[in-house]
Amino acid sequence: MRNRRLFLSGYVYFIAFRTEEGLPFVPLRSMNMLIQSALARARALYPVQLIAFTVEPNHVHMLLRVIDPEATSRFIGYFKAESANYLNRLLGRRQRT
Repeated sequence: MRNRRLFLSGYVYFIAFRTEEGLPFVPLRSMNMLIQSALARARALYPVQLIAFTVEPNHVHMLLRVIDPEATSRFIGYFKAESANYLNRLLGRRQRT
């Protein structure tokens, strides 16, 4: 089990995570819309200040300012889960992370 990351209120953090098995994000308009939708929903549910983000072929980078430390971990988890759900449905894959 991984240790939980400690987030401090007001600090800026660089967050990066990769896709499962290094699967590529294909730069399709529909994929971009799904990723942005998951990101917007996560921001609506969990208060963080998203400074910047980019989606690379097999990973995501985010620059976040923490407003509520508890919400930050939940924001990241929610975004990862929702974007995986959306993209798996788009690609016709069985439920995967």
